[in-house]
Amino acid sequence: MTRERQQFPWLLTDLTGPEAWQEFKPSAHVPIYPHRREAVVQFLRELPADAGNRAKALAYLGRLQRTQHRVHIADGLAYVRGLPGDPKALDAPLNAMVDPTLRTR
Repeated sequence: MTRERQQFPWLLTDLTGPEAWQEFKPSAHVPIYPHRREAVVQFLRELPADAGNRAKALAYLGRLQRTQHRVHIADGLAYVRGLPGDPKALDAPLNAMVDPTLRTR
């Protein structure tokens, strides 16, 4: 895992041509280990094709990433991992996020 963090493949955009120096468009980097890469690629393939819906789908991950705090990111991802896969079962945990009186703890 440490090796993966230190030897991260970086991609550079073109420095010449009509699109050079335009708005930066980040590219996806996938892990080098097959079992991790498989999960990341599956996630990317399942993202909506429409840019607006894709932005909504990635909003929470973007918010976590902008915190730049490892513990907050890990806690946020652990929370998502614990959410039920059934959309109907999501109502209770999501409502509890908004309304503290609905929380069980």
